[in-house]
Amino acid sequence: MSTTHVFAIGGTGARILKSLAFLLATGVETKPGHKIRPVFLDPDKTNEDGNRAHKALTLYRKIRSAAGDDSPFFKTALEPPHGNEMNKWGGSLGVEGHGAYFKDRINFTGLNDGMQELTRSLFGSKLLDTTLEKGYLGNPNIGTVAMNMVKSEPWFTAFANNFRDGDDIILIGSIFGGTGAAGLPLLIKTLRKASDHDLPNAALLAKARIGAIIVQPYFGVEPKKDSPINQNTFRVKTKAALLHYRKNIDSQINVNYPLGDDQMKPYPNNEGGSQQENPAHLVELIGAMNIIHFIRRDEKGFVTFGGKQDDRLEFRFKDFGSTAVAMLQKPMTQYTYAVKYWNEHLRTAIQNKVKWTQTMSTGGKPLDDAFLKNDGFFANDLREFNELYFTWLQEMSKMQHRKFMPFNIGVDGDHLHELTDGITQNKVKPPGKMLSWSKVEWTYADFDEALNTAEKDIAAGERPRRFLKLFHEGTSNLFDYHIPTL
Repeated sequence: MSTTHVFAIGGTGARILKSLAFLLATGVETKPGHKIRPVFLDPDKTNEDGNRAHKALTLYRKIRSAAGDDSPFFKTALEPPHGNEMNKWGGSLGVEGHGAYFKDRINFTGLNDGMQELTRSLFGSKLLDTTLEKGYLGNPNIGTVAMNMVKSEPWFTAFANNFRDGDDIILIGSIFGGTGAAGLPLLIKTLRKASDHDLPNAALLAKARIGAIIVQPYFGVEPKKDSPINQNTFRVKTKAALLHYRKNIDSQINVNYPLGDDQMKPYPNNEGGSQQENPAHLVELIGAMNIIHFIRRDEKGFVTFGGKQDDRLEFRFKDFGSTAVAMLQKPMTQYTYAVKYWNEHLRTAIQNKVKWTQTMSTGGKPLDDAFLKNDGFFANDLREFNELYFTWLQEMSKMQHRKFMPFNIGVDGDHLHELTDGITQNKVKPPGKMLSWSKVEWTYADFDEALNTAEKDIAAGERPRRFLKLFHEGTSNLFDYHIPTL
């Protein structure tokens, strides 16, 4: 069983990993038996983007643990970098415990007068007095120095020790800020020269397949006096980084996934911490798709994402190319229908004793109100995860200049055929009736019938596993019956 190790650097890396968790939850496949082991790398431990991603991954793992390895939703194993510790997805960067300020990290006061003067001329007093508690705030020069000790961190040594032949690595980070721009080249060089740092399995790391998702500017920040984050420097930093990568990094990686967007919505200028909560973006979804593409296909060189019309500001499934449609359309549609049913109709189905609900509880007993209110799997973990999932969809569809809006989530239960935005669903003749007319419309009554039919083929077992398999089978049949594949 092979493993893909994902190094997600900074806030952009965290948001792409959050998107990955949602895609995998829908049943998007990697390859049989494959595991993904993500690790967050960000000195800003209070960053809300990171907290939301941590929560999504932790809930994903709890749901999958309850449902089992053969669950059709939540299919791929996500494992934290610290063994079986459920909610620890971050790795230290060599910054912790070395003082809050950059000058403390480099032991500025311990330098002689001449070195202090040289250091001050290179970095300036303002950067020397910059705190590292909220990342590198758009300053990759100090990030590179501060992160240089990551190779000696215990988690990194454990990663190298557990690396196996056939495993691969993909790194994610932006190159227009500080943390990602600093971390990407440093980690790539460290991996390729593992023997210089006495890392375990150095030979395997040196020849390992490595990919990089290199994220160029895709959002801006509002001007703010005295802030170290300045949107006007994003493109200059990006050009400088790309020049450096072309000369020193591109030859060290097997596949390069460049990303970015010229439609840059300005975000509030928050210097990390609990106030940094950027809305989800199409670029981050594409970044997650790139991870899956990297696992599935052994390509080399530059791999770019392209829609049918890259200049459009509203994207639906029909605007993607065939590879993206094949990856996303059916799994995301199935899971979105399932979540909508759970949110809006499950209580009614239980109260009305719809046939499938009468055998789905433990021991083949009926589901009841306690399942909705008290069941740890459904009422706690799955419900909280799905709230995050719908928030993710809504942020991409409403809060960006370039929107991803494949679903009309708010449609009522009498118009479920309108959920798939931009797709006219198939006309369906009522079964058993030889009538000349046909209809497009379908409702929760049709959904219940699909679940009743699917329930006959669901083998007995623990409730979480049966519950997810039932809804996967039912929504798969609904999709095949009603929804044209693009």
